[in-house]
Amino acid sequence: MPQLKSLALQHASLSGNIPDWIGEMTALTSLGLGDNSFKGTVSKNLKKLTNLRLLGLDDNKELHGNINELLGEMKNMEFLYLQGNYFDGSVDRLLEKMPNLMELDVSKNMLDGSFDRVLTHEKLMVADLHGNLLGSEFPSDFLENNNLEYLDVHDNEIRGPISDRIAFLKSLKHFDVSYNKLSGVIPDTVADMTGLVY
Repeated sequence: MPQLKSLALQHASLSGNIPDWIGEMTALTSLGLGDNSFKGTVSKNLKKLTNLRLLGLDDNKELHGNINELLGEMKNMEFLYLQGNYFDGSVDRLLEKMPNLMELDVSKNMLDGSFDRVLTHEKLMVADLHGNLLGSEFPSDFLENNNLEYLDVHDNEIRGPISDRIAFLKSLKHFDVSYNKLSGVIPDTVADMTGLVY
């Protein structure tokens, strides 16, 4: 099936390792393997799927591997769902390689480092990073962003004050930074964020 464009195997009660041969299906633009019982390290063959626009490995519970090594060349990616696994690596490094990404859910993994590029990415609209090991200070060096609508970084190790530049995120509707190690006061500029729903 070398010309297959889409493979959807979500909720299929599949188990074991993700087979290596999936990496040979290089025409794929959409691959959904979420909500199964796959386990182990994801094959590095997956990095051959450079045409992918959507990848779902979510809620397999026991998948692991470094996201930067596995996915670092997928420049066409638009929708990436990895939540509910044991992946490690850097969100910022991943976003450097995915200029077209619009939705990112990597919640409930083992990712660390900073999330600065989430706030400066030109196309990202949804970013769910909660339940990881992000331990940087809250970003403060970012300019106006009219795309990001959903930002959830609760249950991490983020430090320092919330930047008063938070109001630069003009389209933000959902903002959750609970259960971190923040300090200082809530910036007055939050009052200017009239689009916030939660």
